[in-house]
Amino acid sequence: MNVLVVEPGMEPYEKEINGLKEMQTTVGGLITVSYPFKEPVAIVSNDSSIGMGLPFNRSIEGGYGGIFGTFFVCALSTANKDENQGYIIEKSVLFNNNRGFALGKHPREGFVTWQFTEEQGRRDYYWGHYHSDETAAERDYLNRTTDYQRRYEVHEIESSSFYSLTPEQMEHFKKKYHQAEILVAVKDNTPITLKVDPRPYAQPDQPKRPPKKPGR
Repeated sequence: MNVLVVEPGMEPYEKEINGLKEMQTTVGGLITVSYPFKEPVAIVSNDSSIGMGLPFNRSIEGGYGGIFGTFFVCALSTANKDENQGYIIEKSVLFNNNRGFALGKHPREGFVTWQFTEEQGRRDYYWGHYHSDETAAERDYLNRTTDYQRRYEVHEIESSSFYSLTPEQMEHFKKKYHQAEILVAVKDNTPITLKVDPRPYAQPDQPKRPPKKPGR
């Protein structure tokens, strides 16, 4: 899939990555996924970035604070969304212990966050928190996922819902994350940053191939 990679201090660049191993290599460790946007787009970053002492990268809206270390932006599938009790599952996260959380939206009843267990591709939803306000539901979804990760030291696993960004999405996020950021302070868990011009991205040198031997 074609994604947008954002490194600390550098301008964003496109990269083709496929599979969990390449995703982990790109961010430098186990991955975690954030869903700060209303559109079907995700941010994939290093799950242990702060503990590893990785440098601050960019600030992220939606109560996510900021991202430390390299991250990439990819699209999410909007097809075949799961449904439970009349709620359409808008967001979900699955951890490596086959547990996860989901955010559902009902056309009349409002919003809900559930925990779920996945067995053989089927999800059993339980422990619902119901909300009339979307912002409150988003906040509850974020709190439940981050608290669960912290308590049980689990990480998100590869999801088939990750896809290439469209050309329009690619250009939008290139502009959005073009400027690099320097972390100045943190107030109420909100990073205060100074935006600066990024260092240009340079394609890595390709290894030189030895000259071909003349054929016989």
